[in-house]
Amino acid sequence: MTFSVSQQAIWPYYFGGLHVGQIRGVSMLVGISVSSLAAPGAGVVRDATGTFVPAWIFAMAALAVATVVVVTLPRPVRPSPGGPAEDAAALSPREQSERVGH
Repeated sequence: MTFSVSQQAIWPYYFGGLHVGQIRGVSMLVGISVSSLAAPGAGVVRDATGTFVPAWIFAMAALAVATVVVVTLPRPVRPSPGGPAEDAAALSPREQSERVGH
């Protein structure tokens, strides 16, 4: 439950509020699909090896990779309350010309 609540708070921060419903839908689709394959996959591993250990190792490795990806995500750039004009005014002339492409 806590993870679901934290996702609802984090997604708008990273992606904006406009498409949170679509992002939530895709996230649930992927999560439920992977969850539905995990138990039968672990059963296949147990039948083939006689133990669940390889399945647990795979699950831990997948979680470790996901943790590294999440921790290394760049922080989102939040627009200033004044909008793009205020953002541009805060840039140096060189940064402004680079942004425009001159």
